[in-house]
Amino acid sequence: MARRDRLPTDSFPPWDGAIVLAPGAVLFLHVDHPPSPTEGELRFQATRYRGAVLADAFHVEEQLLKLALADEFGTNDGGKAGPNYSDRESNWRRENSLRRKIERSKPIVRKRLPKTAADMLVNKLSAFGRLRNLFAHYPFWMVPVPDESASLTVSFRAYIADNNHVYTLDDDQAREWGELIQSVRVGVENLVRQLVGAPPLNPDGTPPAANHDRDAPD
Repeated sequence: MARRDRLPTDSFPPWDGAIVLAPGAVLFLHVDHPPSPTEGELRFQATRYRGAVLADAFHVEEQLLKLALADEFGTNDGGKAGPNYSDRESNWRRENSLRRKIERSKPIVRKRLPKTAADMLVNKLSAFGRLRNLFAHYPFWMVPVPDESASLTVSFRAYIADNNHVYTLDDDQAREWGELIQSVRVGVENLVRQLVGAPPLNPDGTPPAANHDRDAPD
């Protein structure tokens, strides 16, 4: 299960990283037969996922800020834009609402990109906002996986949920989220680059190769 709808009977865990047992379930641990992954290993993995999403989200938020500034001033160089640039940047940086930053960017995206590309990026921005809020505001929990025949807990699974969906925290889901963030980051940054007259990123998100032709000898 990568994702399912959250049911009215689902409740949030009592704390981040809690082990949650279903009614009637039992946690069986044996020193000679540790589960794989262990509770500690899965807790570390889940924390790593959270850290990766929030760190990548910071870079996307930076590009959203640069996009709004480039759309208004035609540059991200405050020295060229004049004194109003610094005031505008300071005011927007004080905002704590990612939703407001995303909503500010959507009309810019629609104004600057063809409709199909704009629709795709706007939808991904909305999904990115939900993902960032999921990891910024909701706890994860772990569920033991038993081997009934041996009366042992042989593994743990980790989950995280918002008000609408429950997600399995595993590498497949993390890969899907990573692809979403990468696509949003590249899409927004390339639009910024378009507005300031810079070459686009490579498809994998790396910077374009520097052009040294002008330094080459005749």
